[in-house]
Amino acid sequence: MHLRVRAVLLAGAALVTLVPSTSAAALAAHSVPAMSHAAGDQQLAWSVVPSPNRQAKPQGDELFGVTCLSATSCTAVGVGAKKEPGSTFAEDKTLVERWNGTAWSIVPSPNRPGVSILEGVSCVSASACTAVGWSAALHANGHGQTLVETWNGTAWSIVPSPNPGPGTRDFLYGVSCVTAAFCTAVGRYGVPTTQKSDPITEIWNGSTWSVAPNPPKLHNADLASVSCVSATACTAVGSRRRITPPDRGTLAESWNGSSWSVVPSADAGTDADNFLYSVSCASGTSCIAVGVASTSTDDTLVEAWNGSSWSAAPSPGTQYINALLNGVSCPSASMCMAAGERAATENSPFLTLTALGTSSG
Repeated sequence: MHLRVRAVLLAGAALVTLVPSTSAAALAAHSVPAMSHAAGDQQLAWSVVPSPNRQAKPQGDELFGVTCLSATSCTAVGVGAKKEPGSTFAEDKTLVERWNGTAWSIVPSPNRPGVSILEGVSCVSASACTAVGWSAALHANGHGQTLVETWNGTAWSIVPSPNPGPGTRDFLYGVSCVTAAFCTAVGRYGVPTTQKSDPITEIWNGSTWSVAPNPPKLHNADLASVSCVSATACTAVGSRRRITPPDRGTLAESWNGSSWSVVPSADAGTDADNFLYSVSCASGTSCIAVGVASTSTDDTLVEAWNGSSWSAAPSPGTQYINALLNGVSCPSASMCMAAGERAATENSPFLTLTALGTSSG
């Protein structure tokens, strides 16, 4: 079963990205039908394309989030092992990759001492991006502090962010920016003594980050991703504890400009733990959320929002023994880019996966 804190369960695993394409050549390999993307019955076709890996240690790399300004401008973030100058071993460090419409390439990004991981990214222009995640002095102790980085068109830099939790386990997993002066970030904070977590929501006003209230009495839950179509219309997804086992079910929330509220969401089945890791809304009536349905193996999970309800939809990656989707970005109702990871066999390491999805409607 995958938890969102991959420091525990997916340390060093490789990257996976899914991307939409109109090219027949791109759709030729591993092409499978995807979800009904908008309110109609349009289908996206997915195809795997190459993406780079550092592979500084055997476990490999991972991409957790992706954002697209257009079909020729996407940014993906995650973690990749890297040996810093003066260090005797490789540690998990931030990984940023950029898509130019033809190929992915790695872009330098800053790190704090110890472990630094980026989980989500949002761009409002080619010179204004925000990525969020967490950092920790050690990888194995389950601790973390929020991490926010910004892109100015030339370089990435770290900016201050609050840690609302009462302990030392504060994680940001997703971010959505409407303008350079409004962003929303989501995640979770944990209490070390109880091993439970509550959702985090934070707001950027153009100069500072601050904590925003989440629905009361929503406990033992986390928010993994958020997508805003305006400063008064945001959708966040994650997972929450269910009463009956398996104990995790999908979670969706809606922001109206002043408060968050829970919206019913679908699960792949009652025999699987269900996690939503990413959401992207092309409009208030067209959203796609992706994640994993986990039993003895992991299967990709895709859900679609039509303006009134969430429903499960077909997803790519069914040819792999283990596959999950960590990020998705839909700049329009006819194009999506997603990010995740896959493994061909039970014992093989996770590797990058990129796929393209388009609709002709």
